[in-house]
Amino acid sequence: MTIWIVRYVANGSALPSDSHFRTEERARKIFDPIKGTHLVDDFGIELKYTDNGVWILTNPEFSAAFGVALHAANEAAARTYGITMPPPGQSTQ
Repeated sequence: MTIWIVRYVANGSALPSDSHFRTEERARKIFDPIKGTHLVDDFGIELKYTDNGVWILTNPEFSAAFGVALHAANEAAARTYGITMPPPGQSTQ
């Protein structure tokens, strides 16, 4: 089962407000009618920028794919600069 997340972050706020849905259809009933500048990133995460803040439509699979890609990019950068990266989940301290 995939959980769909509709997240709102108001301008000037660091605290998001989340709603969780069992289906994409239910999440889209909230997300799709929102008016704003619509962006879909390379991982499938959708954002709508409004005058009051940003709305995000995502799910754990999209977030995990981003996390894997980010870790790979960090490893590549570390090799470039001769830095040894710890295995995932292990502290550098």
